[in-house]
Amino acid sequence: MDITGSTGSDAALIALSAILLQYADDHSDSEGEKVARLGLAVSSIASDLEEDGVLDDDGLGIAAAAVRLDVAAVTANLTKIYAGLGLTLSVPDIEPFVATVGSPAPWQFAPSMPVGRYGHCACAVDDKIYVMGGGQGAEPPLDEVFQYDSATGHWEPRAKMPIGRASTACSVVDGIIYVIGGYMDYLGNDDAVDAYDPAQDAWTTKKALPFGRLDHTSTTVNGKIYVMGGWRERSSHTDSVVVYDPAQDAWQPVSPLPTQVSGLASAAVSGKIYTFGGVAASSGLTSAVYAYDPIADAWTPRASMHTARVDATAIVLGGKIYVIGGSSEADGLGTIEEYDPPTDSWTTKTPMNVARSSPTGVIAGDLAYLIGGALSRQEGTVRSPIVETYDPTKDQ
Repeated sequence: MDITGSTGSDAALIALSAILLQYADDHSDSEGEKVARLGLAVSSIASDLEEDGVLDDDGLGIAAAAVRLDVAAVTANLTKIYAGLGLTLSVPDIEPFVATVGSPAPWQFAPSMPVGRYGHCACAVDDKIYVMGGGQGAEPPLDEVFQYDSATGHWEPRAKMPIGRASTACSVVDGIIYVIGGYMDYLGNDDAVDAYDPAQDAWTTKKALPFGRLDHTSTTVNGKIYVMGGWRERSSHTDSVVVYDPAQDAWQPVSPLPTQVSGLASAAVSGKIYTFGGVAASSGLTSAVYAYDPIADAWTPRASMHTARVDATAIVLGGKIYVIGGSSEADGLGTIEEYDPPTDSWTTKTPMNVARSSPTGVIAGDLAYLIGGALSRQEGTVRSPIVETYDPTKDQ
């Protein structure tokens, strides 16, 4: 069946899916598990609608109600779907999803990924976003790659990576995406580096890391990629920093981080690199921030974040750095903090709609895209396909 003018219903369904998944994360009992499955099903319905405007009978009623933002009708259709699945379940309060659709809020929902994941990486080239790898709990790391066109809102598969990987990092130099390290298999082979050319949709193997690492971070400055921290060879946190020169296909060490840390985030502004949080070998979960000057090859402590966090993401818009999501102990975070490098100061901003650990942030156009992640830090929890956009100009 065809639904015309599907943009509104697609956005509403995406928002509804997010609310259901968040509800599931707040309820660890069997009810929460059922709602989680339903939330993922609604996300799949939204993807089908976004792709070709065609829904099966189960999806038609809920989509038609969503396009009208009719809470009562959505609830009635959800109840019908529950009954069809043999579930006895009180429908959670879904009014919050209505408020998020078409509102002027800084956070908006975008079309969900085809597959939920966390521990993935993402980069943008020419305002197209490429999402690579990631995990799905106990299953082997994903080798899948998806491209998102920020102009059209469409997802499509691209050439798979040579090897699946999670807890990885990636950076762009001259339009080529470099995917670096990460958890690859049960044998500890975590040092591989592969380069992806979006124009050719092709992969090339590059010189491996000096040693394997996962849960690290990477950032590009002046055509070179800096890889920092992480979990070294699955045995210990590391303070190691190495720099990759794509022109030479060569690695070299530089000054280490001030502390051994994994699960940190990073971003670069005005030729300097900033790292944020993580889990430090000496102190555990940390809010520490450090700045690295590649010319001086030196690290300097900076003002700490308001909230200690691990597995967050960091993006740059308008010369300011936004540290988003992650987790504190076992809980996913929805909070976002804005860092102003010249004043070394922090400002708390509007939280995202769905708290997540291990999301990935990337810039396309004038917006930040927050992609995927886990709804809590614990293994076995829901891997979210949700995508949200953030516009700092609407967050004053």
